[in-house]
Amino acid sequence: MHGAKHSELSGINTTKQMPFLKDLYDPDSKHERYDGLLKNLKIKTSPSVNRHFKNMVFIDTPGLADGGLEYRFDVEEVYMWFAKHCDLILVFLDPYG
Repeated sequence: MHGAKHSELSGINTTKQMPFLKDLYDPDSKHERYDGLLKNLKIKTSPSVNRHFKNMVFIDTPGLADGGLEYRFDVEEVYMWFAKHCDLILVFLDPYG
């Protein structure tokens, strides 16, 4: 990351920082849209002095791997949800398994 200041948010805090993520968690019922996703969701911020990418957001959901691993949430459904809110999605698979 570039920039002098870095911060990292995870879990429910990500939904408070990024308005388009608010649909992932209902604070009244404490219900997650995709059970188990928020504990794997992280946002890292680093303001740019040059401001070349003023409106760029990178979201990392670690733990996705190629193979027969099963997740607590429907990975394809989560990708489709993010696709409705993003211009570009990059998926990197861990060759483990």
